Amino acid sequence: MARGDPRVELDSCLAKTGRLLAAGIATLVLASSPACSGPAADQEPAPPNANFDYPGGRNPDGTACVDICGITPDSPVRRPDAVVCFEPDDRQCASKTGDADYDYLLLSQHWLPTVCRGLAEGYDTTLTHRAAAVCRPGTPSRLSVHGLWPNYTAGFPQCCGRPLPLSPAAVRRWPGELRERLQESWLDPTTDGVDEATCEILNHEWQKHGTCMEEQNDAGARRYFATGLELAARLAATTATIEGWAGTTVPSARIEGLYPRSVQLLCDAAHPESLLEIHTCWDAGLDSVDCPPASGFGPLVPCGRQVALPSAS
Repeated sequence: MARGDPRVELDSCLAKTGRLLAAGIATLVLASSPACSGPAADQEPAPPNANFDYPGGRNPDGTACVDICGITPDSPVRRPDAVVCFEPDDRQCASKTGDADYDYLLLSQHWLPTVCRGLAEGYDTTLTHRAAAVCRPGTPSRLSVHGLWPNYTAGFPQCCGRPLPLSPAAVRRWPGELRERLQESWLDPTTDGVDEATCEILNHEWQKHGTCMEEQNDAGARRYFATGLELAARLAATTATIEGWAGTTVPSARIEGLYPRSVQLLCDAAHPESLLEIHTCWDAGLDSVDCPPASGFGPLVPCGRQVALPSAS
């Protein structure tokens, strides 16, 4: 990304204000927190990315997904933009390289009806979809993995090394069990199955995040998605309980109390009563750890004392 690109300016602003809560969203929000570019206090809140159009789809010859990271043959393997620090003088963060040197992992699961409502209203809470994307009929009222994000305590890595996009042909050769689990637990509600999702949410999560924790090849991509699915499977009983509350409003403390460690509950900035994402945190050994307190930006705000779980329409 070139200097002056609004994504770079946003990174700088958010890093200075310390409002980033996770690696997964910040750098692709084009209109974000009030501290950076939001409306004045007396204005109505606006959707954070109306008229969205994020990179996606296949490249012109169809052999690979579009490169969302903008890597060129001349790009160095270790790029300064691969590490974003909340404070520019933080020496510990500044020493990071993005080469699988994360401090913890954050698993983001989003509530699909809230995601779909945003798309229907013209904004994308995932920051991964192309223009005019909408959910397919029959999208269920459930939690699905949004992404698995390697984080630093004071920043995050992104688009590490030379993060080649996924190859649709290679993904079609992945084990059937892995593909089935992706469709079940890491689905893109705008697509009809893993083949369509490959160059949408799956490639976005792999290029931007997976490359910062795994080898940058097909085997690394498989391990990245398998790890995210394993963590989601460990939460299956908790997830099922939450999904049983679809169409109701519950105390935030009731959701938080289902987890053995502190989690982040984030709601939709345009509908701040509605659950958007639940973040759980994990160490390098994949043991559950406490998440840092949540902050809000872009499409996310910390949930209040009561949380609505809208049902799919």
